[in-house]
Amino acid sequence: MRKHTKALLALVAVLALAQVLHAAGVVSYQGRIDVGGSAYTGTAYVKFAVVDQAGTTSYWSNDGTSAGGGEPTAAVQVSVSGGLFEVLLGDTTVPNMTVPLTGAEFGAGDRSLRVWLSTDNVTFTQMVPDRRLASAPTALQTVQSGDGSGITNINASQITSGTLDDARLSANVALLNRSPQGFTGQNRFGDTATFAGNETFQTPIVATSTKIGGTPSGPETTVFKVDRSGGLLATGFVQDVGNTTGCAAYIPATGAGTRLMWHPCRGSLRFGRVPVGAPTAWDDANMDDFTFAGGNQVIASNYGAFAYGDQVTVSSTVGVGFGSGVTVSGTAGFSAGASNVCSGFACTAIGYTTTAGGQGSVALGYRTAACGDYSVAIGYRASTNSTVASPGPPVNPCSAGTNHTGAFVFGDESTTTSFNAVADNEFAARAAGGFRFRTNAALTTGCNLPAGSGVFSCASTREVKENFAEVDGEEVLGKLASVPVVRWSYIGDESRAAHLGPMAEDFKAAFDLGDSDKTIGVQDLSGVALVAAQALEKRTRAMVEENARLKSENRELEERLARIEERLGLR
Repeated sequence: MRKHTKALLALVAVLALAQVLHAAGVVSYQGRIDVGGSAYTGTAYVKFAVVDQAGTTSYWSNDGTSAGGGEPTAAVQVSVSGGLFEVLLGDTTVPNMTVPLTGAEFGAGDRSLRVWLSTDNVTFTQMVPDRRLASAPTALQTVQSGDGSGITNINASQITSGTLDDARLSANVALLNRSPQGFTGQNRFGDTATFAGNETFQTPIVATSTKIGGTPSGPETTVFKVDRSGGLLATGFVQDVGNTTGCAAYIPATGAGTRLMWHPCRGSLRFGRVPVGAPTAWDDANMDDFTFAGGNQVIASNYGAFAYGDQVTVSSTVGVGFGSGVTVSGTAGFSAGASNVCSGFACTAIGYTTTAGGQGSVALGYRTAACGDYSVAIGYRASTNSTVASPGPPVNPCSAGTNHTGAFVFGDESTTTSFNAVADNEFAARAAGGFRFRTNAALTTGCNLPAGSGVFSCASTREVKENFAEVDGEEVLGKLASVPVVRWSYIGDESRAAHLGPMAEDFKAAFDLGDSDKTIGVQDLSGVALVAAQALEKRTRAMVEENARLKSENRELEERLARIEERLGLR
């Protein structure tokens, strides 16, 4: 828009030149000032001189002091609004405009208008290139200040007389401060374009630049585009991955406020609100490359960080945080929920008031704390720390006691007392409603540990069994007698606790029960014991019967003996 705006303003100046120069010795000069890519508003100081094409001879200057194309001594003060200003060259009523224009300045040979600009009336910058004037004051060429590329010509030779008002302009000419206006076909606007009315664009809006990141990039490159279907493209550039200060000059906005902001130098996106109490949250120093932050009081300050929600802070490399009051400081950490802390490397904290403080730790649920490396805390008030009773912020649940590595703790909601790990690499579960373990999809096999019980009850109904066969109890007794039953301890059991029982290899060899000679099934062991007991009971019953018979026979013999002794007079 800048080039076209200047071209239109230059056209107005040409008309004034053609009409006014001969009558009053003045020319209306209109210009635009941009500072840092934005339209300047305030006071500026300008010096003018008409020079030859080589720029070595001065024909006129605002105070008459320019010689050899040099800078005049005094400057004309102008007021600039929205980047635009106007001054009458040769109007001696303007302070420091002491020399009128007579027309002789535009004699034979090419002439150029040389301009010096300052915003402080101390340091002046010569605008390049000079504005070329034709040998007669009928044409004026204006270009964008800068490197001289993209010169736009305005030919006024067909304008005969009079002031060119809006009514005499073609309907295809865009007007300053006029709405609504329609733009069709391919239209080009300069560095700064402001649309405050009801402009209509029937073709894509495309912003291009030959300078990306302040560095010439060669051909024009599309930096922003909105197409007719609503598609949006905003390109970016990353000066140097990891650069902590180089992008500060290119951030579109800083400080507190509510906004949607794409930071092209970082490849980073922000939308939402930055509070007055923390106005630097979305400044370049708190952004880094390839980050995303959306919501209220949200910070994503390290490389590749992602934060969304309310008061979410992600300060780690490639960390991710969702929810409210979430803090992620562990590299590659992930947290979602509310009031969570994820501080260990590759940590995961999901739920409410959960803490994942160990490397690779996982905390899920309500007030759970996975404090040890590679530990897991799930459910309600479960912790892999040994002593903290109520895990979760504001008290760091991993700061006291012992953080048990590799522990897995599950807590139910039967009590408000925390369930804590007591050893590294342990599996601990609190289930006041009991445990159910199932080993098939139909849920018909497995074991239960009922609520309040310490005894497993395993599936043993006839409905889940087959291949029934009678067993010879005497045979079982005979085999059992050959199975060694000894006292022993488990290798690796630091307590060296003593146990009593057979070896699995011997048990398997004797009875061929179970699917391995490395284990003994509890039901198999019980079955052998029951069959042996039944065989012993059968033996015992026979012995009791035999004993009763012998006792009866013994009584009969004793009675007979008594009668014989009585006859013999032995009694």
